Amino acid sequence: MRKSSVLPVLCLVFLIGCKASSGGGKGGSINTELAPNLTDYQVTRVAILGIANTTGDEEALQIGDYVVQALVTSGTYQFATPEDFARDAKRLAVSDDYERLLRTWQKKRVLDEPVMNRVLETTGYDALVAMEVTRWEEVKLEPSQEGTSDTSVGLEVSLFAIDGTALWSGSDDRTEESRPYLPSFNTRATSSGEAATTATSAVPDPPPIEQVAREVANDVVATLPVIGGEAGGN
Repeated sequence: MRKSSVLPVLCLVFLIGCKASSGGGKGGSINTELAPNLTDYQVTRVAILGIANTTGDEEALQIGDYVVQALVTSGTYQFATPEDFARDAKRLAVSDDYERLLRTWQKKRVLDEPVMNRVLETTGYDALVAMEVTRWEEVKLEPSQEGTSDTSVGLEVSLFAIDGTALWSGSDDRTEESRPYLPSFNTRATSSGEAATTATSAVPDPPPIEQVAREVANDVVATLPVIGGEAGGN
């Protein structure tokens, strides 16, 4: 389990845990990781940390809102949004630790266990959710290309106990495709006998990335287990 003070996000891969995979809807499959000793934990109140963005595209941050919405509406636990978590930390005078925890996660995708422990104990949360968006791409075909226009979204969401144990993670790297396109259906012969594209509008657009992102967020969150109690902490 997690014993060092600063751990790379790859440590979520629970070397002694178990892996599972569940359908993630059209074009995706959710990979999940579970700690082998879930029965040792009781989780009721969960704080949501801000999202780490490794895509280089600021628009990718919006998937964090979709994840928060999916978590809160799931009823799995009593969730505190990132804004509520930050307010609790400020009210209870652990803002510096909270900011350090968030900054380290966003920049390095690591969690400082002693800092996380202090913040969660002070604010009264049993666990913490951390998120990372790893892919955010829309690729549209050129009129002369054959194939599909594609949209790709990658996401990983993880649940950590107050002692730093990675209890669960769910991830998806999904690509959705447009309808197929053939350049031969969109060309005409010029007077010199050369082929010319007749309408660039005939090239299909990639599927809307916001829609794909929302589906990925919902499907990943749907694999979050209830640990040590009933859904909603009842």
